[in-house]
Amino acid sequence: MEKRKKTSAVVITVLIVCTGIVFTLILLPHFWPNYNKGPCSSVESDANHIAAAIADYFAVPSRTQIKPGDLSEGISIENPWTLVQCDGAIYIYVYDLNELCPIEYQDVNAEWNAGIYTEIMKW
Repeated sequence: MEKRKKTSAVVITVLIVCTGIVFTLILLPHFWPNYNKGPCSSVESDANHIAAAIADYFAVPSRTQIKPGDLSEGISIENPWTLVQCDGAIYIYVYDLNELCPIEYQDVNAEWNAGIYTEIMKW
């Protein structure tokens, strides 16, 4: 009787391990693109800093237009960027020139397109 209980414990342990492996193999590809997003964070962070600087710039009521040179003081940005104003929105484009952000991550995030991160500010 004792031998049968030991065998059952071994079988249950093997089943739990096999189930864990199968779940890992099934779920890992769904989470993999977001796993390696560290290199993308600097570009995304730069876009957020630029957006905050634009919000501060327009806090002065007399300011109605903006050029990239208007934001050069007070912000530190690592990546090249540009602004485009059209249709009541400001498009902030930040470029990943070092190509560090994985394509897999860019493919699942709508803000990314071919190494360019886009932040849109509407008013």
